[in-house]
This record gives sequence, structure tokens and C-alpha cells, in this order.
Amino acid sequence: MNEKIKKQIEDWVREEDMQPRAGLKVLKRFDPYEGIDEDEIEAYLDFRSWYMGLDFELLKTIPKPVTQFDFWAEPDDSISFAFGSMDFERLKKPFDKYHYKLKMIYKRVKDLAETYSCINGKDRKQNTYQRFQTLVEKEFKDQADLLLVSLKRLNIWVDRAKMMKKITQLNCQIKKCNQIWEEHSFQE
Repeated sequence: MNEKIKKQIEDWVREEDMQPRAGLKVLKRFDPYEGIDEDEIEAYLDFRSWYMGLDFELLKTIPKPVTQFDFWAEPDDSISFAFGSMDFERLKKPFDKYHYKLKMIYKRVKDLAETYSCINGKDRKQNTYQRFQTLVEKEFKDQADLLLVSLKRLNIWVDRAKMMKKITQLNCQIKKCNQIWEEHSFQE
């Protein structure tokens, strides 16, 4: 019995001898400087820089006044791109996530209203209107109701003016959604 098991184990294919899975592939990376020493690579890069600069030789001959805010080209080995410049950093405004979210909600309301105006059938129109109502409730109305209940229950412990300002702001956003709906849904 032991010899039979030994023979069976010896007949099994060793894992190293098995073919790799079909999904496995050898990665081949292209190295343009493979087999070239450092001096040849430097000479090649100098030649390439000179050759690419030939297009600008005529422009380099035009005299230019020197100003205080002269642009200085960065060295070739620096990591630079248009959005990394100091001018971009100086003029860039911070991204406002809240206003972007509002803009996308208003856009969605407009899309739903236009869809409502295009479709036929009472059931489909009702479904689209329900989606609009659900969107407004989820984004604004539920939060306004929650703040109003909190204001009534915890009147002593909350900042009443701040809470009322937030509720007013949410009501204005609900009103704007309703205006967008009425503009684009062509209701009779």
C-alpha cells in the first residue's frame, strides 16, 4: 500500500513543472537607454535638446525688453506642468463643495422637469414628479423639518438666530427648486 502511494505521488507533476495560468503574462518594459552608458545617454539628451531648440532659433534673435516679472524656464529635470505654476496658485480659488452640490441638485431638478414635460402618460408623469419631490425632501425639506423640531424642543440650549438662518436658507433652496420645476415642466 505504501509503495502504491509513493508511486502515485512520484507520478504527480511537480508544481514547478506545470504551465502558468492563461491569465499570467510576462511584463516587458521598454527602456530606451538599455545597454547605453551614462556618457552616451547625456550626449543623446544634449543632441535632442539642441535639435528641438532649432525651431526657436529665429525667435531667440528677436530683442526683448527685460521686465521685473520675467519668466524663467525651469531646468529639464524639474517636475513642472501648467497647474503647478505660481500664477495658477495665485489665481486659483478654493473649491466650494457645498455650492457645487447645490448646482448639481438644481441641474437634476431641471432634468427631471424637462423629462416630465417630454413624457406621455399619467403614471409616468406622476412617477417623475414623485422623484422630484423625493429629491427635494431628501436634500432640503427633511433637514429643515429636523432643525425646526430641534428649535422647538431645545429652544433654550440652541442659538436661535443661527438655527432660523439655516432654516430660512433651506426654505429658499426648496423655493428655488420649485421655481426651476415650474419653469421647465410646462405644467398646465
